[in-house]
Amino acid sequence: METYFMSGRSSSPILRFRLLPPKLFLRSPQVLPLVLQDFSCNLQARSQEERSEARNRMFILGMGFVGQFFADQLKKDGWEVIGTCTSDAKMKKLEGMGFDVHLFDSNDPELRSLHTMESASHLLISIPSVAGLGDPVLHQHKDLLQSRLSHGNLQWLCYLSSTSVYGDSGGAWVDEDYPTNPTSESAKARVDAERGWLKLGHDLGISAQVFRLGGIYGPGRSALDTILRQESLSKGQKMREARRYTSRVHIADICQALKASINMPTFGVSCTKKRTRVSLMTAEFSLHYKVRNWK
Repeated sequence: METYFMSGRSSSPILRFRLLPPKLFLRSPQVLPLVLQDFSCNLQARSQEERSEARNRMFILGMGFVGQFFADQLKKDGWEVIGTCTSDAKMKKLEGMGFDVHLFDSNDPELRSLHTMESASHLLISIPSVAGLGDPVLHQHKDLLQSRLSHGNLQWLCYLSSTSVYGDSGGAWVDEDYPTNPTSESAKARVDAERGWLKLGHDLGISAQVFRLGGIYGPGRSALDTILRQESLSKGQKMREARRYTSRVHIADICQALKASINMPTFGVSCTKKRTRVSLMTAEFSLHYKVRNWK
């Protein structure tokens, strides 16, 4: 575990500290890096009363697998959670779970679904980038977005990116010091999106983070689930089979790191554990076999 702070406005070298936050080790999933890069800007001065009123209102742009899981945890902790999705069916499902959800359309010239973002104290962006554009919201609505977020309520901004921005390392180990080298158009779009959201945070004078995530697994989305469903491997899974190691992170660990980042806006984590895809699938199969025989 390595924890460091890197200022978004300074060229000073990265400082390294050896810390073992107990909250980040409630589980020991076998994963490769969850890489988080933390770029902190000077926070705008606010009164204690203003902070108290806005501190527990999260806006999640994109309530997919990670966004929904994180929203559920925050709701249990007493947060007000507002989010977006792109289909009526998903909106009804999320509303049934007690969330305030809005349909999102990046082509909407007024971006009406984001009106409630103005009152948010925290903003999590969990939407895919678009090849050739970067982030679709920033590409089409940057000025409008900045206008809505410039009221002084927002304290924290985080963009969920991908380890694909590192490209092909040729078998070398990748950590937070490894330079980005995106090769695919989607990875290049991710880098553009990262820069765009970090710049927005800088312009707003708030703490802005980027989490670079490996392959996400969790309830209903794991090697064991793939075995139980007995489905054919997807194109991406077949490509990963050829790699010696694969990068994975459990969704609960992502959410735990997000919470730590909210409490400590200049916080960064990286966990590394060597694990091949074959050994992971073998371990999951063995576990399933033992469980079935135990029953």
